[in-house]
Amino acid sequence: AAAGQTPGAGRRLAEKSAPDTGPIPEDPRQAWEATVARDVLVGKQLDGYVVKRRIGDGGMGIVYEGEHPIIGRKVAIKILRPEITTGVQTRDLIAEARAASAIRHRGIIDVFGFGTLKGIGQYLVMEFLEGTPLNKVIAERAPMAEQEVIALLDELLSALSAAHAAGVIHRDLKPGNIFVERDSSGAECLKVLDF
Repeated sequence: AAAGQTPGAGRRLAEKSAPDTGPIPEDPRQAWEATVARDVLVGKQLDGYVVKRRIGDGGMGIVYEGEHPIIGRKVAIKILRPEITTGVQTRDLIAEARAASAIRHRGIIDVFGFGTLKGIGQYLVMEFLEGTPLNKVIAERAPMAEQEVIALLDELLSALSAAHAAGVIHRDLKPGNIFVERDSSGAECLKVLDF
């Protein structure tokens, strides 16, 4: 069960929130697809945050926007597909959470929580980023000015240097796992995701 939940609470969460579209299939992959296709988590509370909307999905899973109901802090909640966290394709989400938390650098995404929802999967609660993945930035701006490229590479190398100093190696570094956002001064900065 997720932190602070009693065993079976994740299942009850899914059961209470599912619309009347019939039973959830027994096959874990079909059940997961049926559950997330209905976005049964939207409007529910997870680790103290209300799930607001789906903001992304892909081969690894789905990302939702969450918000703390009292202080209004936004977070991203990443839920992995069950087949990614089991069997031959095991991806250790706990290791990802620990790695990102151990680095403590402004260029590495902050992870605030981790848990498992029975019947849905493992999840991470992370800082909410407003910006664009680097692969889209490159596509929109190519060819990029030398100064712009050097500034972004300097940000990236600083974050990776901090990760390496903490004993963490990013095994899937690509433009899609790097996010470009603006800091409070308006300058562009990078966040490295998906350790």
